Amino acid sequence: MLYLLRACPFVANGYYPICEKDSSKKGFALIEPVVSLDTWLKRKENLQFWRYKFENKSKSACIGVGKDFMEIFFQFAKALESIHQAKLFHGNLQNGIMMGLDCKIRICNFKPGKKIESLNEHEKASAQHKDFKEFLNVLKKISTSYGPENQLDLPPDLTLYFKMCIFTKDPQNLRDFRETSKWFYQPPLVWNSARCLFFLDELDQYIDLNLIDFSLKDFLGMYMDWQKVIRGTKDENLIECLEYENGAFIYTTPFGIIRFVKNYKKHYRENYKKDYRGSERRTTRTEAQLVNYVTKLFPNFFMNVYSGVFELRDEFVWNGSRVVTLGTILWGDPSVFDMDKCRS
Repeated sequence: MLYLLRACPFVANGYYPICEKDSSKKGFALIEPVVSLDTWLKRKENLQFWRYKFENKSKSACIGVGKDFMEIFFQFAKALESIHQAKLFHGNLQNGIMMGLDCKIRICNFKPGKKIESLNEHEKASAQHKDFKEFLNVLKKISTSYGPENQLDLPPDLTLYFKMCIFTKDPQNLRDFRETSKWFYQPPLVWNSARCLFFLDELDQYIDLNLIDFSLKDFLGMYMDWQKVIRGTKDENLIECLEYENGAFIYTTPFGIIRFVKNYKKHYRENYKKDYRGSERRTTRTEAQLVNYVTKLFPNFFMNVYSGVFELRDEFVWNGSRVVTLGTILWGDPSVFDMDKCRS
């Protein structure tokens, strides 16, 4: 097991010593010092788990997860995803999360039991499903034990993530679970700007090519009034983009906000200025800055879009050569599922 996982830095190094007189007596021996995650958290001070909104110099709302929460999430998810990609399962995750001296997570304390090869596809999927539920329980325990200050509510994007991760039933087979779980190990909680832009561009491409008819779905229903929000800003460039050529037909739908964000970042800048000859020129802003400028008008935008697409992951679409599911297209390129490159 450890041999297969040695490429993952967040899975503990060690071996299984076996008693010569009784081969049934065996245990896991670490070759590096670790402490439990609970112990490590109690010892640490000034952990930045949350981001806050300030009013009159006081924290009035928790608006997102902080860098320390994201780092723990990333390391934990990377380790568990590596275990599952190796077609293994842990079986004792609640007691298996440790911290090394380098303040990096180690997954250890694997539960001895049936060999993975002896399990059928449903049993393997159920075992990995149990791992994932324990993964969520650990995150929820951290969120409640070290929650936002002043008894503020958890940030909406984290609450939405937990809601999105609810399984109504055990997966039928290992492939089904692995395809679904990809969405949970790399959520927008840990995306950087480049990953956000990539996701919107990919999704807009499928809308543009009519690969899936979102208009028939209750997709992004919370954005029914997004055009009113744009017009309410009184921002000339935003409104000009919205009304260009009398407005695009796709803008009339809730998911039209995805096309609008893409068009704005591609064709517009926030301000116009005139140089000394009186000629107009546009100020230089990165695409990420333009997207952030628009999406800050819509709280938890990426998590809402992401969870909306997740609901449609099993919809069949034509990708130009064959019929596949939307989820397969979005996660088909292995480079997309590279957590190291999507970290905030």
